[in-house]
Amino acid sequence: GDNSDAAPQDYNRHSNYAPQIDIIPDQAINAGATMSIDISYNDADNDVVLFKIVIGPSFITAIGSKLAISPPINSTPGNYNILIQVSDSLGGNGYQQFTLALLESCDLSIGNHSATFSADGGSGIINISTINNCTWAVIENSSWLSINSELLVTGNGIVAYQVEPNYSNNERTEKILIGSKEFVVTQEASDFSFLPAIFELLLIN
Repeated sequence: GDNSDAAPQDYNRHSNYAPQIDIIPDQAINAGATMSIDISYNDADNDVVLFKIVIGPSFITAIGSKLAISPPINSTPGNYNILIQVSDSLGGNGYQQFTLALLESCDLSIGNHSATFSADGGSGIINISTINNCTWAVIENSSWLSINSELLVTGNGIVAYQVEPNYSNNERTEKILIGSKEFVVTQEASDFSFLPAIFELLLIN
């Protein structure tokens, strides 16, 4: 039949795609400590998005695409269910939840408060001693620093960590949170950061 009177179709139009938050692993933190979590998300429309805490205690706030968690030292220990919402300006919403285990404040001491590594990287051990045999959490969110020991420990213990090689010409620093104490790891810049550029020139020529 003749469809000349039919409304024209716009093949470029589509409904709004709601943003989605990637899975957030369950977390643990001692009262009196402070940590930050990056919220990974995707939005097919590349819309501007806004994050919001739908369910959670008042000591958790959304700042941009980060969660700031700062439980006061007198906070009530327990497991808290956290629900995060991401919204775009067109009404699309995405949700993600995780559990935060809040531990009581732990009175502990660490052998050293910092360590420095060469660009080659390496491994280290931090000795931890507690006053009242309490449970303490180990937290790190680095792409070049990893923890090779337990993340939840009761009483005295150690934190074993691994530092990846640094191929850039920039010194870098990262923190490991142990209970409410910070251990700072500094890594020197590489002397060989020019090598990739040389290899690229060799390939071009």
